[in-house]
Amino acid sequence: MDDRRYSGSVIVACSGPESAETAMTGFGQMRSRAGADLRYTSADAELTFNKWSRDKSVPKDAHVLLIEPSVADFASACTKVSKVLSGYPQQDTGVDLYFAGHGLPGNGALVLSDGVVTATRLIGLLEDSLKPGEGLRGLSMLLDSCFSGAFLFEAMVALQNHEKLRLFDAQCSSMHDEKSWELSFLGHGAFTFTHFHKGNNYVDSQELADAIDRQDNRTIARCVQGLVGMTADPAAFLTQGRQHSIDCMKGNFIDAGTRGLFDITDVDGALSVQLIVDGLGNSGAKEVN
Repeated sequence: MDDRRYSGSVIVACSGPESAETAMTGFGQMRSRAGADLRYTSADAELTFNKWSRDKSVPKDAHVLLIEPSVADFASACTKVSKVLSGYPQQDTGVDLYFAGHGLPGNGALVLSDGVVTATRLIGLLEDSLKPGEGLRGLSMLLDSCFSGAFLFEAMVALQNHEKLRLFDAQCSSMHDEKSWELSFLGHGAFTFTHFHKGNNYVDSQELADAIDRQDNRTIARCVQGLVGMTADPAAFLTQGRQHSIDCMKGNFIDAGTRGLFDITDVDGALSVQLIVDGLGNSGAKEVN
């Protein structure tokens, strides 16, 4: 994600294994990614792949798209991308992870077709091929899954003072204690859609109202692109405050919007997931529903 000179990516879409909670918004129905629809997560992953694979500084093999993969498929993709990147100076390389689907409560582990991948397991897969003393390879993440903040926090802890890997930027769809949502009228997750469609600060309110009455999804989506340009947290706006996205900059500073701010460089001693959670909770920010 534009952090290093040579970047590869592992881009994953999975369906949710549980019954999805549903809710109605002013735009139409949304469903939690506990029961993610593979049509929507695949659309998210394909959108991401089309954006990221335009990079011509590395071979096309450095970008891998996986739809409903197994844990073994995921591990193989990490190995493949690492092999391609081994042809470049290690300190100038990075791996970008995208995941659309369900994450487990507690640690946000990515739910694949036959098992899960925790943040610690991901780091183990990526560090296997790295050489000590050759510089730090970067890791960036874009996660549109339930409890994705927990996955990020676990990765931050595991990568503190790591000898081969470092966390660059990361964006997550929801806090450690929140589900993520996909919206029928968009055919995408709320977070992925707004991440790649930043908005243009324009929307005709009557046009939007008429489109909602007709359930004209194409026009609603176009109007939403305008609306998200005027909101601090587009994902929270579209999901009526059910999820709050997270932006982690340079592996240190967390901006969770109305849920808080936290800088791990202010921490004395060992970092922990609970310390991050407490730090965000004590930042003085208030949740807006």
